[in-house]
Amino acid sequence: MQMDPKASRRYAKSLILLAEELKKLDAIESDMKLILELGKASKDLKSLLHSPLIKATKKNAILGKIFEGKVDKLSLRFLQLLVSKQREVLTLQIAEAFLDQLRALRGISKAEITTALKLDEPQRKKILDLIKNRYGKAEVTEIVKPSVIGGFSIRVGDQLYDKTLARAISDLKKDYLDNPYVPQL
Repeated sequence: MQMDPKASRRYAKSLILLAEELKKLDAIESDMKLILELGKASKDLKSLLHSPLIKATKKNAILGKIFEGKVDKLSLRFLQLLVSKQREVLTLQIAEAFLDQLRALRGISKAEITTALKLDEPQRKKILDLIKNRYGKAEVTEIVKPSVIGGFSIRVGDQLYDKTLARAISDLKKDYLDNPYVPQL
């Protein structure tokens, strides 16, 4: 079964509405974070969710052993519903969509800061203030990527603020090669 972003968004929206109605939104948010984290970290869980050879009853039993006592009963029932509807392959995509929609509902942007080295506290504060002033509340993820060489980039949604040394070098190279006065080799 292929990924289905529309179905994932619909399931996520339904789960948000139900969690709101039952006043369990914070608990379900924590559960979706846990499910997403475990799903990304565990090849076995991914295999279970994607395997057409494992019967629904067996999948539900395994999911029960993994998550019972660790997630709210609503989240566990939701996972079982996905299995019964043969949509368990969408579980991680639904969890991601749930968290995205919940951030949007709360007016929180998702931001990624990419740097060559881990930020120290004054640098982090300065960049977080920049994000807060421009985008308001944001959930920030820091990524250390040595290939940026120096500087930083910030991605919020489809907007990119790139002040990396790698980008500056790339732009300089492009300008140099596009210059009509530079002899072409």
